[in-house]
Amino acid sequence: MSSSLKKNRSLLGALTVISVLLLLYLLLFKPASGHRYIVPEGYAGWVVVVFGQQGSAPLERKDGDYVYPIDSTGWLRTSSPMKPGSVKLYYRAADGSVKPDSAGVALVNRGGTHGGSRSEAGGEQVELPTVVDFYVGTEEQYEQRTSESPRAEAWRRP
Repeated sequence: MSSSLKKNRSLLGALTVISVLLLLYLLLFKPASGHRYIVPEGYAGWVVVVFGQQGSAPLERKDGDYVYPIDSTGWLRTSSPMKPGSVKLYYRAADGSVKPDSAGVALVNRGGTHGGSRSEAGGEQVELPTVVDFYVGTEEQYEQRTSESPRAEAWRRP
């Protein structure tokens, strides 16, 4: 076998190994999507997102992030499934412009992810939608709140 053929085979083998390693890296270490929760400017209170709701709009994507346009009551229903990723808080001004939370208002994470099933009369199991809830505001606002998360309404509200 000629020396140049051995070099070409070695080079081809090295390129194949590098390509496979790069592909594995991209598949295994792909950064998770972010989640942009956009609340009305000045909003403080519970945010409740109900996933997998037929007839509701899917979440839009912007710059790789899922966008959650939260209404003035703190609710959003979406047909999209829940996905893992980091949470970012944005504010929507009265003129419709959106800006990141630069004031450092904490996402007071006193909520979580909820779902599962419940037993109805007669033993029928009813699947409950996945719900994510958390409190937006300062620690002081959270301590002065007048209610717990309304997430249970997600399983009663149409």
